[in-house]
Amino acid sequence: RIASACADHAAGRGRSPQRGAGPSAGGAPSGRGELIEDEAPAAGAFGALAQDDVIDTLSIPSSGPPPLRPALDISLPAAAHPTRTERESPAAPPAAPSTRPGDAAVFCPPIVARGTVFLVQALLHGPERASEARERALEADATTQRRGVLALPSDLPLGTRLDLHLEMPALQVDEPDASLVWTGHTCAAQFEVAVPAAAALGNTIGRVRLAVAGVPIGTLRFQLTVAAADAATQPPRDAGAEVRRYHRAFVSYASSDRAEVLHRVQAFRIAGIAVFQDVLDLEPGQRWERELYREIDRCDVVFLFWSTAASASPWVAKEIDYALTLKCGEDDRPPEIAPVPIEGPPIPPPPERLKHLHFYDALLAHIAVARLPPRP
Repeated sequence: RIASACADHAAGRGRSPQRGAGPSAGGAPSGRGELIEDEAPAAGAFGALAQDDVIDTLSIPSSGPPPLRPALDISLPAAAHPTRTERESPAAPPAAPSTRPGDAAVFCPPIVARGTVFLVQALLHGPERASEARERALEADATTQRRGVLALPSDLPLGTRLDLHLEMPALQVDEPDASLVWTGHTCAAQFEVAVPAAAALGNTIGRVRLAVAGVPIGTLRFQLTVAAADAATQPPRDAGAEVRRYHRAFVSYASSDRAEVLHRVQAFRIAGIAVFQDVLDLEPGQRWERELYREIDRCDVVFLFWSTAASASPWVAKEIDYALTLKCGEDDRPPEIAPVPIEGPPIPPPPERLKHLHFYDALLAHIAVARLPPRP
């Protein structure tokens, strides 16, 4: 309509139709929605157009129906079907396994002299990497020898923490605890052991106790010989080692600790150990005390969940007494008693008859630190 007004002005036909007016003498159309077909405006016509002409030409009549606009096509394309190339593309590679079998091997010299210091090494490795583990141990100590191997649970998840505790009753171990994380690759923990100048000569027994996620799974016993300081060093020789893997366990605990114990017992499945627990395995009406003693007879390890409540429990005391009776004073005779502290630090003092056992759990110290409020 601006173009039409410019053309009328250039031709001298006067002003454009007024708002709401009918057809003009020049044949200007009325209403809305109609095109004005006329000659093109002369050059410079816009500059000569008066301001009121522009305003009046752009005025919208109040009468007449609104113009019809073509509908917009807003339809979306149909979902694309996979092409043959997409259908035939290779599948994504399978996820890496979350578990991997492994072994725990212990290395140390077969003969040690009074007044010396030596290394006991514990290595985790895949069954196919035993030679690699041996070479790694020899790099740290040329006189070392494999003393024994304990197979880890076959379904042990990668990323599981394994705790190791070394016991050398006749010798001195300053740092007897270590932790390793099973990644499927060879890794090592080293323990520094000192032989006192007055140590008894002859054979002595060492023990490496292993736990998975805080749950004991077995003990590897090995033998070495303490020699005089001036004794000639003998060439390494094979020495037998006893590997005791736990298969059936009895759980001893105080009733007030049941919720914590049930939570901990879940880890026994990771370790591949069958567990007897009174609340889970005894039927109502059974003679509990007699059945408890029968289960202790069948087990190869008694897990003593130790706390202040357990130290005051008469039932826990009875179970400890019965297990010690079965051992007949022989430490290596089953069932083995494995303390599992669930309180501390500090950990409640152990019973007098079990003070020779390991009641410390390094994990408890880490848990206690994690629970401390953050520093401001």
